Amino acid sequence: MNPLPIQANGLPGRMARAVAEAALGRPKEFTLEPISFCGPEIQGASIQLGGREIRLVPPENRNEVNATTAFAVALDFTAPAAVRDNVEVYCRAGQPFVLGTTGGDYDEVRRQVAHSEVCAVAAPNMAPPILLLQAAFEYLADQFPAALSGWSVKIVESHQAGKIDTSGTAKKMVEYLKALGISIEGDDIEKIRDPQIQRTRLKIPEHHLGGHAYHTYRLSAPDGTVELGLIHNVLGRAVYAEGALTAARFVAKRFAEGVRGHTYSMLDVLRAKGENHE
Repeated sequence: MNPLPIQANGLPGRMARAVAEAALGRPKEFTLEPISFCGPEIQGASIQLGGREIRLVPPENRNEVNATTAFAVALDFTAPAAVRDNVEVYCRAGQPFVLGTTGGDYDEVRRQVAHSEVCAVAAPNMAPPILLLQAAFEYLADQFPAALSGWSVKIVESHQAGKIDTSGTAKKMVEYLKALGISIEGDDIEKIRDPQIQRTRLKIPEHHLGGHAYHTYRLSAPDGTVELGLIHNVLGRAVYAEGALTAARFVAKRFAEGVRGHTYSMLDVLRAKGENHE
């Protein structure tokens, strides 16, 4: 199996860096292109990563360099405002891609891909264990609607201070819990971004305050005699990076098989991984 060329877009951002470093750590499986799309606010023409120089390409120069990387799978962890234009560049160049940027318009992404000669994986969460948990709740919500009518839930989510928006994972869980009959809205989620609270109340290790995802769901029966608890805690970004690289392998294979105009989810990626182990 030849190493798969990937282009980690979004450097020097933390998620793009995690993906790039994970790829550099597996040279038999991946090669890292020496360029990365970056935002207009980024200062500097390049960064050093793993002993290599990675050229940082601002938005106005994306089209100039994209033709030289069309054979590489783009892994996009840029910014919501850049998603539409980046996807347009990938589609025009015929470059398959994996989109993990949170906050982007994913319906618009699917529309763009449907009218293109590429295929893609688009998912704001690329952590396989969390995705499996969500899939389980999606199944419960579909098969047992209103089964927990009258119950209540308290949701607490904690992320690094730089994450301004409420967790998309928590908001998705709200949808499933509402379908199960629980009265809850996205605004009811307790959002923790204060490092001091994270240290003292949640006991998050100091070196992971800048990158973590702690979620707690406590469900209570109407009379308080039954309680269900669910916790999923992630430290660091390694699990997301590994998920993104798995998605890159998947979309490269589909593209080589001739798939065009289709956007896959991470659950599609995980299903294929399971089929390969049968």
